[in-house]
Amino acid sequence: MKPLILLSILCTFAMCSPKTTVVKMGDYEQLTAKSKLDNYLDKKVTFVASRCKMEYQHMLKSSPDGTQPYICLDSEAAGQVLAYYGIDADIKNADNIRFRVFGTIGKISGAGKGGGTHTEYYLDLDYVEL
Repeated sequence: MKPLILLSILCTFAMCSPKTTVVKMGDYEQLTAKSKLDNYLDKKVTFVASRCKMEYQHMLKSSPDGTQPYICLDSEAAGQVLAYYGIDADIKNADNIRFRVFGTIGKISGAGKGGGTHTEYYLDLDYVEL
């Protein structure tokens, strides 16, 4: 009898708990305007973006070969982020259009201009759908 009561309590709790809708596109989770990038760190994501009209200052990710090529993206889901690509991403001339990007969210932290630590998120770009 106790296992049945416990099961009914767990089912009730599961039905009353808040649900989050996660849309998957293949191995990629679609970010929404309410997504917090910290929850997607090192995860594959997708979202719709456009090239930045005005690029703000960003911390740049470096590698042993120097700074990778990147493009600045604006989106409702991720705000303004840099998308680093080692692929042939033909989006440098993609002004005034929206496209879907697929990649992995990463994070850079370092000294902030006003003191303290500054953290920025970026996207390691896998591919782009124009």
